[in-house]
Amino acid sequence: MSKKYIVSLCMIVKDEENVLAACLDSVRHLIDEIIIVDTGSTDSTPQIAAANGAMVIPFTWCDDFAAARNHSLSQASGDWILVMDADERLEPVASEIFQEYLDQHNVEGYYLRIHSLIGDGSQSVDDQVVRLFRNKPHYRFIGRIHEQVAGSILAANNGGGLQAAELTLLHHGYLKQILEKKQKQQRNIAVIEATLAATPHDPFLHYSLAMEYIQAAVFARGEYHLRQALHYMSGQEGYCSQVIYSLFFCLYHNGKLAELSDLLGKFRIGNPTNSDITFFEGLLALATNDQSAALDKFASAATQVSDIFPYHSLCTICAGLYTKAGQYQQAINWYYKALEYQPSLLPAINQILTINKQTDVKVNWNDLASIAQPPDFRTLSIDTTGNDRPGLFMTLLKMLRYLNEGNINRFAETFYVYRQALDKSSFFASVQGMEASYITYTTEEMGLLIRLVLQQDFPPTSQLLARLKDLILSSLEMLSRI
Repeated sequence: MSKKYIVSLCMIVKDEENVLAACLDSVRHLIDEIIIVDTGSTDSTPQIAAANGAMVIPFTWCDDFAAARNHSLSQASGDWILVMDADERLEPVASEIFQEYLDQHNVEGYYLRIHSLIGDGSQSVDDQVVRLFRNKPHYRFIGRIHEQVAGSILAANNGGGLQAAELTLLHHGYLKQILEKKQKQQRNIAVIEATLAATPHDPFLHYSLAMEYIQAAVFARGEYHLRQALHYMSGQEGYCSQVIYSLFFCLYHNGKLAELSDLLGKFRIGNPTNSDITFFEGLLALATNDQSAALDKFASAATQVSDIFPYHSLCTICAGLYTKAGQYQQAINWYYKALEYQPSLLPAINQILTINKQTDVKVNWNDLASIAQPPDFRTLSIDTTGNDRPGLFMTLLKMLRYLNEGNINRFAETFYVYRQALDKSSFFASVQGMEASYITYTTEEMGLLIRLVLQQDFPPTSQLLARLKDLILSSLEMLSRI
């Protein structure tokens, strides 16, 4: 590598005190400068930003996301710019790998994968958006809402300059409770409709408005604007497939199964191995109560590369169908597949625990510990319903994994995180009687044994390690039965 590149993180925020610190923590080792444009926070967001070393710039909101974004870009001094929202976290990546992307002299910017949890968090959607690009004055965002920087980069480089990076932003902003709390959909719909009134033939605005209505479960309006988008599109747009698949989704929800079946048949002719069409064929089978055909279609889709449906989502759908059919071991196997792809998937952990509690199928905790591995307990301890039980399990599983690997120091570090989380856990606070006493006892004994191990100048005995493992396994089993 010829040099170390300076990276500016540019963000716009408003009332993000609950998520901002976790966002910054996920990229702290990669960035050199933090530019935060605050559009009118009434909570402690500006103070949290400043405490994390950010340059905080007040900005009067003008219903124009591109204007706010571009104001942040104008303050950046780095060689490259990384753009994030506060409700996103960058999945772990080494700084050396990140810098290698910046050292590609023929690349002006990168598409990052945006992995958005939706609804209650059990489902997700993926998108590719340019979020990492060189700091040049003519690279600016366009669009009052759903603003994009890709257009200005492509225009400046004769349609080139962009590549995809294997970097993923995990996005929580589309979770139901967050949308309801922040009223994002109402705001976005109002802004897009006002813009669309001035440019009614803009297909991207129709598509953007449709997606807002779909997020709000107003599928009739979503279908209307998707049809309008298709009417005005040339067919060469980069989001063309997303419009078509979103229309399929609306037809399914609007009960227009005959039209959906007809369209799928037509698209299948030119796309015989397309996994996304296979997925919608599965939905169609599900709508006609053909569970067996639906499972075959979803399982087939999971064996192929999908443009829009993440592998782990297809796996959880298969697992859910097997659970409904009473085939619980098959369900657990599919949840394992989902966790192999997305090791911190709390809904999958929740369902595995439910099966372990309510059926005769027993979970092999050692197998589960080998694949379920939260990268950061602080940001994954509470699921989308406010339940911290899955997070406690994930941390116990992480302890078991470190113990099985012989990594005593990491095991001890994770134990102390677990003990602190247990003290603050709303789930454990509701546990009473023998179960609470047992969990407290096993935790205290683990702490005692860990202190003993750390004070010794020689490796722990096999008997001591076996006892620690027994305590973890019994804690997992006890918590799973509560």
